[in-house]
Amino acid sequence: MIFLVLIYFNNQWTYPEQQFIPWNETPPNPYWQSLHSLMEEVFVKYGRPIVLSETSIPENDRYDWLKMITEECLAILESDLPLYGSCINPIIDRPDWDFPDIWHHSGLWDIPDPKSLKRHVHQESLLVLQEFQNNIKMINSKACMTRQ
Repeated sequence: MIFLVLIYFNNQWTYPEQQFIPWNETPPNPYWQSLHSLMEEVFVKYGRPIVLSETSIPENDRYDWLKMITEECLAILESDLPLYGSCINPIIDRPDWDFPDIWHHSGLWDIPDPKSLKRHVHQESLLVLQEFQNNIKMINSKACMTRQ
């Protein structure tokens, strides 16, 4: 069994006040829990491998959000927690469930014109993901060298 974890920018709230805990404050909000700490809690409790099965943020904060998520994923991997994968959802732009005229612009590809459905790569997101892939390759090559 693999545990699927979803994290979005608006997932964390206080209880019972129901106050949203911002993810991008400087200094960080003391109530915000990092993805690494959340994943560690899940692993300690259940002892099963984890997949970050959904994450994204709409519009202009994509670069900062994805940068934070990739840094957290690298920290998780470096701490030897069994993170088996991560997924941006949606990877391609989509309309809102309740308001189909509003598009989220939260994936790797945007669709600026819903009539043509022509896709445009969100360059900042692509850059973050390429950096992440390079860092994963370095982690994997270190692990291979350690095993030899």
